[in-house]
Amino acid sequence: MSDAHRSGTAGSAVQKQPTEPGGTLRTLVLHVPDFTAVAHAEAAGVSPSTPAVVLHAGRVISADAQARAAGIAVGLNRRAVGHRCPQAAVLNYSEDTEQRLFARSVGILEDRMARFTLLRPGTIGVPVSSFARTHTEDTAAEELLTALTDATGWEVLAGIADSPFAAVLAAH
Repeated sequence: MSDAHRSGTAGSAVQKQPTEPGGTLRTLVLHVPDFTAVAHAEAAGVSPSTPAVVLHAGRVISADAQARAAGIAVGLNRRAVGHRCPQAAVLNYSEDTEQRLFARSVGILEDRMARFTLLRPGTIGVPVSSFARTHTEDTAAEELLTALTDATGWEVLAGIADSPFAAVLAAH
């Protein structure tokens, strides 16, 4: 019996080597809070001072900070939204709207970064190794935040951690 069979490694996939010293893949995540509500409100021409709520199948799937402060929560129906926040702009969900508006931020990043991953509309992951030779983590995050905020007007939060999952949590 060969050593590979005894150790239980025969036929198993070759494990990917980590790209950073210490076995971690540091990731910068850029996140736009309430992106679905922000994108739909912007597409509909709703004033930033007006609370925005997005419905899908008659239920709230996203609300901006102003709507949440008025008592709107994910899962409420249209009637409850009208009762709790009558001045809210109630918008119907459109995946195309969300993706079209998020494409603007992708264009901004394409000019500045070699690699990034779209985690979902409103959230982008950037491996720290893609800018490690030209920037420190802090200056790269600051530059990207400034560029995205200046170009879009959106609030953008950043998180850096040893894994994409932890970086998403840090950005929230």
